[in-house]
Amino acid sequence: MPFVMLLAYNNFYAINAIREQVAASNKNVVGLYLNQIDSNLSEIDKYLADLAGTDTDISQIESYSNEDESVLANVRLKIKISKDILLYKYIDGLFIYSMPKREFILAKNGADYSNAFNDPKTSIKNIIERNPHPNSFFAEGWMVEQVDEKYYFVRILKKGNTYVGSWIEADQLLAQINDGNFGVNGISVFVTEHGEPMNYSQHILANGIDLKQNFQKHYLTGIEHKFLVVGEKSEEGSFSIAAITQDSKILTGYPYIERIVIFVAAATLILMPIYLFVLRKTVLIPINRILTVMKRIRKGNLKVRIEQFKTSEEFLLLNETFNDMLTQIQNLKIDIYEEKITRQKAELEHLQLQVKPHFFLNTLNIMNTLARTKNYELLQEMSMCLVEYFRYMFRSNTPFVFLKDELRHVKNYIRIQEMRFPKSLSTKIDIPEFLMDASVPPLIIHTFVENTIKHSVTLDEPIQLSIKVSVIDRNEKDYIRIIIQDTGKGFAEDIIGKIQAGHKIIDEQGEHIGIRNVQRRLSILYEGQAEFICTNSEGGGAIIEMLLPKNI
Repeated sequence: MPFVMLLAYNNFYAINAIREQVAASNKNVVGLYLNQIDSNLSEIDKYLADLAGTDTDISQIESYSNEDESVLANVRLKIKISKDILLYKYIDGLFIYSMPKREFILAKNGADYSNAFNDPKTSIKNIIERNPHPNSFFAEGWMVEQVDEKYYFVRILKKGNTYVGSWIEADQLLAQINDGNFGVNGISVFVTEHGEPMNYSQHILANGIDLKQNFQKHYLTGIEHKFLVVGEKSEEGSFSIAAITQDSKILTGYPYIERIVIFVAAATLILMPIYLFVLRKTVLIPINRILTVMKRIRKGNLKVRIEQFKTSEEFLLLNETFNDMLTQIQNLKIDIYEEKITRQKAELEHLQLQVKPHFFLNTLNIMNTLARTKNYELLQEMSMCLVEYFRYMFRSNTPFVFLKDELRHVKNYIRIQEMRFPKSLSTKIDIPEFLMDASVPPLIIHTFVENTIKHSVTLDEPIQLSIKVSVIDRNEKDYIRIIIQDTGKGFAEDIIGKIQAGHKIIDEQGEHIGIRNVQRRLSILYEGQAEFICTNSEGGGAIIEMLLPKNI
């Protein structure tokens, strides 16, 4: 491949070198042509300036007092320009035009006038009259004019109201200097300042040759065939000369290296598939098998292994070692995972047991009060509530329970507290029926109901407690949304910050473990997917919001 690339580069470099040499040669020839043309145009320009500036008949043609003198002046000027035009073989015609008297003096070069203006007087008058700045004729130099689908170089000088000028047909001028120095398929073309060809227009249009580019450097252009274009801009007029050569003809003497490059490239294309087949079988396929297994391992599939297949001894050893390593990693991960589960279960049971003594002491205090007041009916009802309560507590060592069981347990607890604080606690529970069989951690609602009653309920002012459960969609996943809100005094601002940060909460009443226990249980059970938010409402009171994944 490097050898083929070297040959291709060498071939490309050689072609460019040949093209550069041809372009430089054509550039020199174009420069010679243009210098010759500019020299002739400059000579004609000097003659016209001398005629307009020194000839007495032109300087006085408008001041003759009678018709006879004017006629004699016209005759003398006619004879003069008819003789002078023979000295300049490139000129097609000379003219003198008096604007006030509408007199036109014309002299043509040669007997055959078929290549000149069909109506020179009308054409020249149109050129003069459509010029918006007639006094600029001295500065414009040789102008390019198109008349009857032919291009002409026209030079006009003005003296007073009299115009002196000359015209040259572009095709005739180019035919006199074009001697075929651009090869068999090379042509030279006059180009206007707008990039329009003055000759060979059909050939240029048919091949899509662009002449509107800058002629400072050579370039390739064309549609089906490419052509090398070089050019030079005239200093005497608003035109350029371009040399156009077919690129394929430039390289006709350079076939052998191209054939060698083509042969070597063809041989490489034939041998490369064989080489790639061997390379694929011995190296690429074994590596691809390993990469495929590694990608599946990255997705968490440690059971995948590299299948045994016929390959080199090096890859066989690599595959066996890789499979052994995967087996060891899988066994190690299983051991670590089982140990983690055991530790999390122990921690979860410990967290759940921390809640039980806290409520147990409160209930004993309530029963003692009812016994002392001999309110046996309420004592019997509280006993039944406590039976249901402790039956639920004894089974709460499971990680999840139905929402309806948690709700029944909360209602038992609330009823106990209503007996303790009559007319001081009102409760509103809003839970859709279809969520009753949803799975939630035990005591997830009870903990915050207990906190509300413990810290907010008094005999002085009634407290309203609301529990609302719904389902929301977040990132195309269903979550159970639990909101527990009361009308108490709410949390202190520093306490909210500590709760959201997961820190311990210690105040003058000691350490509060209920909220922290819930946070830890949610973190363990849902592996970081659950959310816990603690805020205060605008009207006062605490708001606890929990988002639990519906499908675990």
